[in-house]
Amino acid sequence: MTASKLYSRAFIGFLLIVLTVGCAQSGKNGEAAATNASRDAKAPGEALGLGEGKTSGEAKAPGGALGEGQTPGEAKAPGEALGEGKAPGGAKAPGKSPVEAKAPAEVKKPGEAEAEGGSKLSADAKTAQAAQAATADQAKPFLSFQDDAGRAVTLAAKPRKIVVLSPQLLDLLYAVDGTAIAKTTTSGGGTVPEKAKELADVGGITTVNAEKLLALQPDLVIGSTSFHRELAGMMDASKIPFALLGLSTYKDLKEKTPLFGKIAGTESKASEELAKLDDRIAALTAKLPDRSPSFIMLNVTPNSVSVQRSNTVGLEVASMLNMKNVAETLQASQSSQSTAPYSMEKLVELNPDYVFILIHGARADGEKKIQSDLAGQPAWASLRAVKENRMAILPSDLLLSNPGFRLNESVDYLAKLVYPETYGNGGQ
Repeated sequence: MTASKLYSRAFIGFLLIVLTVGCAQSGKNGEAAATNASRDAKAPGEALGLGEGKTSGEAKAPGGALGEGQTPGEAKAPGEALGEGKAPGGAKAPGKSPVEAKAPAEVKKPGEAEAEGGSKLSADAKTAQAAQAATADQAKPFLSFQDDAGRAVTLAAKPRKIVVLSPQLLDLLYAVDGTAIAKTTTSGGGTVPEKAKELADVGGITTVNAEKLLALQPDLVIGSTSFHRELAGMMDASKIPFALLGLSTYKDLKEKTPLFGKIAGTESKASEELAKLDDRIAALTAKLPDRSPSFIMLNVTPNSVSVQRSNTVGLEVASMLNMKNVAETLQASQSSQSTAPYSMEKLVELNPDYVFILIHGARADGEKKIQSDLAGQPAWASLRAVKENRMAILPSDLLLSNPGFRLNESVDYLAKLVYPETYGNGGQ
C-alpha cells in the first residue's frame, strides 16, 4: 500500500471522529437548553447557560459560565466565572466574588410576537397616512371659486402678482389690505386708492393692452363682467387664473368682500370693514322721515340716454332712503336687464318728484348730451322735478360706480339732497 493511500485513509478516519464528537456535543447542548428553558428557578450556585439574546447552541458546559459572545467551546473549568465584558480566558482569580448571573432571556407569551409585529405595522401605517395627508395638503389648492360669469377659478397658491382691470374692484382689494401689481386707467366712474396710484398701467378699462398684461406674468387677473369677457380665452390659453366679477350693488359688495379677503389673506379685515359699513348706513337710515318721494334715474353717455330700471348702486341707495323708482315696471332693454329705453313721452307720463342724471365718461360730453336730448326739448320744462328744481346730476364715483366701503357717503349725499330738513343741505 502506497503512502498516499495510507494518508487518505487516516484523513478520512480523522473526519469521522470529528463528526462523531460534534454530533454528541450538539445533543448535549440541546438537552441543556431544553432543561434550562423548563426550569422556573435555578438550583443554588448553578450558573445560567443562556445569556440575553443567545441561541440554544451557546449553552455552557456543566459548572462553567460563558461571557457574552462566547461559543460553546469556550466554556470555563468548574468554579471559574468570566467578569462582565471580559474576553474568554480572562477568568477571575479564586476567591474573588463571581459576577452576578444574567437573567434568562424573556420568553414571549403566545401572541406577543404577533402583537409586536402588529404594533410595528400599525405605526408604519400611521406614518404612511401622515405622509399621504401632508401630500394631499400640498396638492390642495389655495382657493377655488366660481366667478360671476360661471367660470371655475382655481388658485394653486396665494396670489402675489395680481392685476385688476376695474377701478371699483381695485378699490375693494385695497380696502381689505390686498395689493396689486398693475391696473387700468379710466376717465371716470371710479377712484384709485392712494396706495395704488403708482401701479403700472395695462391700458384703459375698455382697451386693455394684452402684451403688457401678459409680460407681467400675473398669477391672478381680476376683470369686470361688463368689460372684460373677451379676455377669457387669452387668459385660459396662457394658463393665467382669470376672474370676471360684478360690483354693482351693496349686495355685490357683501358677496365680494369675503372673497377678496380670502384672496388677500385678510379675512378678518374684510369682515371688520363690512361690519363698520353696516353700522354707518344703519345710523343714517335710522333718521329717515316718514315719506316716499318718487324718482327716475337716467344714464347719459356721449351717444345715448337710457333709464335705470334695476340692479344698480344708485337705485339701491335710493331704495335705502324710502324712495320709489317709477321706472321699475318699464320693459327692459334687449342689451341689459338693468336698463330701459328712454323716451321723453314716457318721462312726462311718469312725472316723478325727482329726476337724477348719471354721466358716463367725461362730464363735459355728458352735459352736452343733456342739453341736446333733455333740457333742449319743450316737454322737459313741463316736468314737476324741473319746475320745482329737483333735477340733479349725481356724482358718478358715489352713485354710478360702486364706491365700496364709501357707500355710506353715497347714502349721506342723496339723503341730504332729498331730505335737507333732516340731513342738511346736499349739493349738486
